Amino acid sequence: MLQGDALAQQPASLESVMDDDPQITFRRALYDFSQGNYPAARARLEALLTPPQPVSEEDLLEARKTLGTLNFLKGEEAVRPYHF
Repeated sequence: MLQGDALAQQPASLESVMDDDPQITFRRALYDFSQGNYPAARARLEALLTPPQPVSEEDLLEARKTLGTLNFLKGEEAVRPYHF
């Protein structure tokens, strides 16, 4: 499991992370994840998935997998199994 500030930081509010285009939000979430900005990635993905936004089925699946990975890294895999 990851320790330290990477997963402990407070994410931005969900209202501030959703773009007008859900596809842009999805791409930004993947970028945040790839750069190790896990709180921002989590906030964007949760905003994208709750409720599900109009992106492709493949993108929704990738968003769920990525959010599941973030939950696993934070030790919440038992709390939120629906993302896996």
